[in-house]
Amino acid sequence: MPHTSQQRQQDSEQRPADPPATPAEPAAASLGNQAGVGAALAKLRTRFTPRRVQRFVASAVVLAVVSGLAFYASHLLRFAGRIEPASWAIFLRTAPVVIAVRLVAMAWLGQRQAWSRSFSFHDLVVLVKSITVGTAGVMLVDAMLLPGLTIPRSIVLLDWGTTLVALAAINSVPRLVHDLHWNPLRRRPSAATLIVGANAAGEDLLRALRRNPALSWRPVGFIDTRTRYVGRTVGGLPVMGGLGDVPRLVRKHRVACVLITAGQLPGAEVRRLMDSASSHGFQVRVLPSYEQLLRDDVAIKPREVAIADLLQR
Repeated sequence: MPHTSQQRQQDSEQRPADPPATPAEPAAASLGNQAGVGAALAKLRTRFTPRRVQRFVASAVVLAVVSGLAFYASHLLRFAGRIEPASWAIFLRTAPVVIAVRLVAMAWLGQRQAWSRSFSFHDLVVLVKSITVGTAGVMLVDAMLLPGLTIPRSIVLLDWGTTLVALAAINSVPRLVHDLHWNPLRRRPSAATLIVGANAAGEDLLRALRRNPALSWRPVGFIDTRTRYVGRTVGGLPVMGGLGDVPRLVRKHRVACVLITAGQLPGAEVRRLMDSASSHGFQVRVLPSYEQLLRDDVAIKPREVAIADLLQR
């Protein structure tokens, strides 16, 4: 029998109503949002520490000053030291634009620090790219946004060169000071040292010795079994001779230690060098090779000559 409208109304009145929404759900959502915001703020605080912010601001100021001075130097070179009033007016109005474009280009390509003691060839390539992009940006802005203030193309090219030389010099000085230990407050007594092998392994060893002033070795030159390399320079140090020249070089330069990379010499040559060391009063130390370091089965500290070195073929 079909239900009447009165019966349906009675059924709806008897059906229990849905429970009202508790305030816990929006409170939980609010706590979740607060936790997300807190995590984001903590991440920002970790990334932008006061020291990093200070270093970033200092680098930006140095880069801006160097860019402005390079732009001024390009005008001096272009006009032989005598900038005309019209050109000077253009310089004053375009210098802020040039500096801003260069800073944006450097930040975009990752050149965010004005100096570094670990400046390398890769960093130089990045520096050249950022300056080149900045120069292209200056030309684009000059053509599109500054129609009445045209910068001469010769000045743009001179500005590219002066900026590159200035920033490369600023980045190279800390590296040079660090590598050559030009710090009289940290000088330590060091022993004259010869490095065996005028190759990539020997050059890497030379760099490691130069970058760590705590080590007590002072490289004076290289020894190599290949006579054609004698007279050349590796990392600024000469290749002084072969193994037969070691006694003479020890007396001449007062060498106290000869460093060898593991596997660099055959066992017979190592035995010959050990005999020479016992006769002329110098030490022989062996450093691990890259293969041993990658296997993580050897200590980095230089060691005495082992039997495996004497048996090397």
